[in-house]
Amino acid sequence: ENPGVSSFSLPFVFKKQGVCARFRQALHNAGIENRPMISGNLLRQPFLKKLGLNHLDFPNAEHIHHNSFYIGNNQFVNQERLKILESAMKNFFGR
Repeated sequence: ENPGVSSFSLPFVFKKQGVCARFRQALHNAGIENRPMISGNLLRQPFLKKLGLNHLDFPNAEHIHHNSFYIGNNQFVNQERLKILESAMKNFFGR
């Protein structure tokens, strides 16, 4: 009900890394910017190495790290851009 509020992003999480990579490329080819999921597995970051934890011991974080991404949402998203996204998704997923 508040027209000034929107979600930060539209996330995508895939079961398979290859499908994720191909869909990201399809979106890129359609002119749709996307970014890796914010943080991914933070245990991969150098500042956390001092904890002595192995990032591979956290399979869910690894899955998000490799199999997800997001599309930003901002004031420039309009019906035209949503149609481009819809078309890219239909072309990729075959519906």
